[in-house]
Amino acid sequence: MVRRHFLSGAAYSVAAAVLPLEHVTDIASRAAKARTGAVVGHADVAAVRDMVAMFAVMDERHGGQHGRSALVQYLMSDVAALCRSRFSSEDDHRHMLSAAVGVHQAGWRAYDGGEQGLAQRYYLQSYALARESRITGHDAFVMRTMSQQGMKPHRPEHCLTLAASAVDKVHGRVDTQTEALFAVTHAHALAKAGQRQEAVREAERAPAAP
Repeated sequence: MVRRHFLSGAAYSVAAAVLPLEHVTDIASRAAKARTGAVVGHADVAAVRDMVAMFAVMDERHGGQHGRSALVQYLMSDVAALCRSRFSSEDDHRHMLSAAVGVHQAGWRAYDGGEQGLAQRYYLQSYALARESRITGHDAFVMRTMSQQGMKPHRPEHCLTLAASAVDKVHGRVDTQTEALFAVTHAHALAKAGQRQEAVREAERAPAAP
C-alpha cells in the first residue's frame, strides 16, 4: 500500500508540473469513467495523447529516470482501462490503441537505466498494440526502436532483420524525412553486421531531408 500511494502521488506531481491542474483532473476522470462502462470516444484518445506527449517532454528535459514510475503507473491504470473500454466507433478504438503505443517510452526509460530485458518487454508490448491498431507506420516505428536496442548488446543478426523490415514497411508510405531516419538505422545495422559497402549504399540512398 505504501508503494501504491507513492506511485499515485508521483503520477500526480509529474503531470501537474507541466499540464494545467484542471487538465490533469480531466484525464483522470476519463479513465474513471471508462471503468464504469461508459463509452469512450475521440476526446478520450486526445487526452491520452496529451499525457503521453507530456511524459515525452519530461524525458527530453530531465532524462529517462525522472517520472519513470509515474509513467508506468499511468499506463497500467488509466491507459489499460481505456483500451478495454467500449468505444463510440472502431476508428476511435484503433486510435486509442495507437496512443497506447506510448508504452515504448517505458522501454526507452528502462533502456536508459541499463535494463535491456525489461526494455525489450516494453517494446514487444508496444509492437503488439501497434499491430492491433493497424495505423500505418506505427509497427515499423517500434521495429526501428527494437533494432536500435539490438545494437546495444551487439546482436547485429537480430537488429539487421528488424531494421530492414521497418524500412520495407514505411517505404512510400511516410514523408521523406521520416523514411530517411529508417534508412539511416538500417545503414547502422548493416555496418554493425560488418556489411560496410551495403551500409554506405543504404546511407547514400536515404532521402535527403528538405
